Amino acid sequence: MRFRNGRFVTLTPLRTRPIARPLPIVLISGFQFTKGAFLLLVALLAASGRAGKLAYIPDLRDLVFVAAHGKEPHGLLLFFFGSYALVIGSGIWRLRRWARNSLVLTSAMMLVFWLAHHDFGTSLPVMPAISEVEQQTVYILLLLDSAIFLYLKFHAVTADCFPPRART
Repeated sequence: MRFRNGRFVTLTPLRTRPIARPLPIVLISGFQFTKGAFLLLVALLAASGRAGKLAYIPDLRDLVFVAAHGKEPHGLLLFFFGSYALVIGSGIWRLRRWARNSLVLTSAMMLVFWLAHHDFGTSLPVMPAISEVEQQTVYILLLLDSAIFLYLKFHAVTADCFPPRART
């Protein structure tokens, strides 16, 4: 209850029934969890002095490039990107609007940066590793980012799954 205009008003919740989590949301959050766990594993192996174990992971640079969303982090940045992916995955799993907005923004930024690099020849200080990985890896990342961006931004059911925060 809330006091408004000289009388008590009962507030109704925004959600009257729990919203089912669509399968693509489950896949997107699982992908974020996988990326975060992989980056943290690489960071832990590198920090613990077992960097030799990393040599056994095939195409490690390409995997880190996809998991770090178009970057090639080293040291503490691996922990940062891994933690970020886990937090976003958790937010997507719990259907938080901030996580959706963050993932839409980062996916859109990746697409814009790549278009600026590819079509206009702009050098990308944000993504210096784009020229060091296989071209197929870049295309896989762009495909994933395009699918995530289009689904989270333009799919009608998805917008209903991520309700705005209730104002008190």
